[in-house]
Amino acid sequence: MHFTFRLTERKVRFWGKGCGACILVLLVGTVYLFDLVTQICVDVSGNGELSPDRLLRHAREVNDECNLTLTVSGNGGTISSPGYPEKYPSNTDCRWLLVSEDPNATLFLRIDTLQIEPDTNCKLDYLQVHLGSSTLAPALDPLCGNIKDRVIKTNSSTLLVVFHSDPVYEDRGFSVDYFTQSAGDCKTSLTGSSGVIRSPGFPNNYPDKTDCWTLITVKEDKKIALHFDSLDLEYGDNCTFDYVQIYDGATRESRLLAQVCSRQDISHYESTANNLLIHFHSDESVNRKGYRAQYSAIGKRTLVTGDCLWESGDNNGTIASPNYPAHYPSSSNCSIWLQAPEDQKIFIQFDALQLEIEVNCSYDFLQINDGPPPDSKSMGRFCGKNSDPKNLTSATNEVEILFHSDDFAEFSGFKLRYMFMKNESESTPEQAIIKQINGKFSFDTIPNNATLSIGSSHMLRCNTRHPLAKIRWLKDDHFLAGGSPMPGLKVLNNNTLWIKSMDHHLAGRYTCAMVTPEETISVDAYILVESGAKRNESSCGIVFRKIPRDISYAEGEFAHLECLASGTHVQISWEKDGQPLKNDGNRVTILPNGFIFLPKVALSDAGVYSCVAYDNVANCQKKESAFLQIIERAPIDEICGKPKVGMPSKDIPLMEHGKIVGGHNTKKGAYPWQVMLWEPTLKSFCGGSLLNERWIATAAHCFINYKGLRWDRIVIKLGKHDREHEEEEEFRTGIADPSSIVVHPAYNKVTFDNDLALVRLRDHVHFSDYILPVCLGDRDLGEKFLAGSSGGSPIYMGTVTGWGKLKEFGPSPRYLQEIRLPIVDQKICLASTNYTVSRNMFCAGYAQEILGDACHGDSGGPFLMPHRERWYLVGIVSWGEGCGKANKYGFYTRIPNYLPWIKGIMKS
Repeated sequence: MHFTFRLTERKVRFWGKGCGACILVLLVGTVYLFDLVTQICVDVSGNGELSPDRLLRHAREVNDECNLTLTVSGNGGTISSPGYPEKYPSNTDCRWLLVSEDPNATLFLRIDTLQIEPDTNCKLDYLQVHLGSSTLAPALDPLCGNIKDRVIKTNSSTLLVVFHSDPVYEDRGFSVDYFTQSAGDCKTSLTGSSGVIRSPGFPNNYPDKTDCWTLITVKEDKKIALHFDSLDLEYGDNCTFDYVQIYDGATRESRLLAQVCSRQDISHYESTANNLLIHFHSDESVNRKGYRAQYSAIGKRTLVTGDCLWESGDNNGTIASPNYPAHYPSSSNCSIWLQAPEDQKIFIQFDALQLEIEVNCSYDFLQINDGPPPDSKSMGRFCGKNSDPKNLTSATNEVEILFHSDDFAEFSGFKLRYMFMKNESESTPEQAIIKQINGKFSFDTIPNNATLSIGSSHMLRCNTRHPLAKIRWLKDDHFLAGGSPMPGLKVLNNNTLWIKSMDHHLAGRYTCAMVTPEETISVDAYILVESGAKRNESSCGIVFRKIPRDISYAEGEFAHLECLASGTHVQISWEKDGQPLKNDGNRVTILPNGFIFLPKVALSDAGVYSCVAYDNVANCQKKESAFLQIIERAPIDEICGKPKVGMPSKDIPLMEHGKIVGGHNTKKGAYPWQVMLWEPTLKSFCGGSLLNERWIATAAHCFINYKGLRWDRIVIKLGKHDREHEEEEEFRTGIADPSSIVVHPAYNKVTFDNDLALVRLRDHVHFSDYILPVCLGDRDLGEKFLAGSSGGSPIYMGTVTGWGKLKEFGPSPRYLQEIRLPIVDQKICLASTNYTVSRNMFCAGYAQEILGDACHGDSGGPFLMPHRERWYLVGIVSWGEGCGKANKYGFYTRIPNYLPWIKGIMKS
């Protein structure tokens, strides 16, 4: 029998003689001798006898519900900590033996959520995986802290999963799925004329340490078109961590077309022959959604012969007669083959047609055939003049367009547009069909087909009343994710898709998808480019001096848009979403100079605002538009101070050779409120803390004491962890104007008293797993934190974070650093320095020399303290005498003294 105790001090000794078999246990200063034969525990320090029941309350608890042997087949199952999602109990050991039904299969573990007491080496509470049936088998690194959505490939068909908790600090625990890899997850070959290839587990996260090689082979007279419609892998420079490689051939010695890991401008690839080799690789960490790509066999024919004009994209294009719109030449012949993927048709729309007229169109003509020869069928032969030719839709995925002119009578010719569209019998390009969910819910608003001139704007609207539906937009089956998914497009927060400036690459099929728990339904609209190269405004002499810009505001903020145009006869008016905007003096004020003001914006004020400049003498007008986004205020009090993807460390610094070694790398996402102030010359020169969507707190001396610092050169970086490289999760913005830097009016640049500044950001911050605000709390809580050790009260520990130098005159770290420091009694602070220490300051640190203390570059960063699973901003890094010197401490701005001022500024 073996008992383990973890208390203030741990000591266990086994005795083999004297009392049969005894254990001598030191429990909080009292020594108990437990006889395993008599089951009597004697207090040998003189405090009497301890019953077995009382001792066993300190011993390991065995939970039969989490000591199981499980056979894994099919989709597997789930294991979770006792009591999950409530806190797991202390003193618990669990063991799950997972055995695959197929001895040749590989077991996978997918961590849905893991929240276990954080510890640097995971020695307190932990989850450990042994690659075999016992604890003697090799093991993966133990897991603790906060982990979400991680897949582990074990390369073993048998696993022993062990969970251990000690006597103190319980957390939420974990939920882990187990399964075996199915044969379809990593296909070795695809031979169909079209198909889909995806990463293992897609759309769930792919596993670690995976290599999939897939060879696509089509008929010898075809080549392969490959298009990625989803690509979300771990990002690294040159895609060095996780990636998809595309080889133009059947072996890895073939030419490498691309190595990709995230969505790029190019998502479409074509082989030169009938083979493509696809290699998917993932390393040992960081799992993402993965990828999905579609491939199809396409012909190897020459696409254009002769002098016809042809502009093409991936799914659409324009074709015109030679020299169009000038007269085509005599004795001219040309042909163009169009070939869509096999599951699509080709839609053709005429813009112009003017050829020599003849009853049978035997002189000059445009011939359109459906399908490949010799089985092609005529879709029509056209000649003469027709202002409204009929639109055509092919029955197959191939169309041949032939043009011929004889040696007499030339005209301006023809121009047509085409696009590929899904082969769905119930939908047509002229009319979108609305589908319903069980006849109950449908779209309230659907997008309409439109033909737009180059440079014009247009809105595609789509809405539903389904209470759980989410609206997603696609263009030609490409997901339009994010606010600005491609140049000229913007997804508005009311589900409207705004074409800001029409161009050829924006022509195509737009799909509004309504995603519900039951299913996904969709409706299409087709946007085409109007004939005529560009919107012609050159004859209008209006020149804009100021134009409205896209901008975001939070509910209740003061908003304004600018517009100024030259000309003595120019008048300015405004439109909102294409409708005239009136000056009502209440919601909207339009000034004579063309500016508009909205005193307190609401969500209904969001939309596209167009400044229309009209010259009543020249009788012409010009228009410039911008999107005003109104963002619903986030519930700061509910989300502040609670990291989602990383946990702040609660480790106490260690002592080595008489020095405190305290600073170390943070876990990514552990401090989502951390701000970096960056400038091209100074680089990372100060830190800060995010307070809400628009304000950060930092030190006043970051702006006042740096000579020559220009506000317009400062970059505010959020969501940062790696100082040296741009990260996928980071958000960059700037300072709106000089007045957006609000230095405390009583700041003293000599004594650093009132060393506090608030900065209003130029852009609205969108919260994410890596960007969240810190809590401010109230003064009573702050003063409780800062009580220090005065009056015999306990010493409180706080955490300081930043990218400041690791030691005085030393290097700067690459990753965000954290260190825990005790708050020092104010009397000791005063005695430690000859400089002025005001009531607005407190100090923290150790009397010993310390490596990793707050240092140069940490200024303005946070001093944080936890309370009930939230983190509060208690101080701002202000000043110190050197870095980490013995008997010297760091001084911090005392935030509880400024809470009314801070909250008042943020409301203004």
